[in-house]
Amino acid sequence: MNAGQLIDILKAYGWKLDRIEGSHHIFVKEGNLPVPVPMHGNRDIGYLAKRILKEAGIERKRQDAMLYHCVIEREGEEFIAQFPDMPNVVTCGFSREEALRMAKEALDGVLAAEIARGAPAPPPSFQGGHPVSVASHIAVAMQLRELRGDKSQTEIARKLGLTYQAYQRLENPQRANPTLKTLEKIAGAFGKELFVTIR
Repeated sequence: MNAGQLIDILKAYGWKLDRIEGSHHIFVKEGNLPVPVPMHGNRDIGYLAKRILKEAGIERKRQDAMLYHCVIEREGEEFIAQFPDMPNVVTCGFSREEALRMAKEALDGVLAAEIARGAPAPPPSFQGGHPVSVASHIAVAMQLRELRGDKSQTEIARKLGLTYQAYQRLENPQRANPTLKTLEKIAGAFGKELFVTIR
């Protein structure tokens, strides 16, 4: 997540820019202490962003990690669907049900494109509106990228006994097709457990 994406989430929760102090944008919201956001262009500030969101009372629920929520508003005959966590993902349908289907397609497509080019996907925080689940193959790639943290793909590949190219494919939702055994191995290497749920 970069500073711009973090600011979009803060704004979706009612935070407003109060002032700019050097490299920091200071956001305020009634009943809360001011929150500074350092501006580092498009660089990933994922760890800091999580702490800022927590301080702002927008801490992500772990169990909802693969659910984004969209807001649907009617404009004329169109139902416009947009995700506060990802303002660039906006689409429409001509009924509420169609707008939700279109929202899922648009969300999955944009997330896959972002992850495939190495850009961090903003974590879901907004809890209002309509929940939209992320496609499983995209969710796996997102979780692997999050687990890797600030380590390089080469480091993780070496830790797992994989080639760099083999691990790189696992984080690319357009190319990855990991087996459950591979996912179990990865989870174990990070001290995690693999849970599979069919709903």
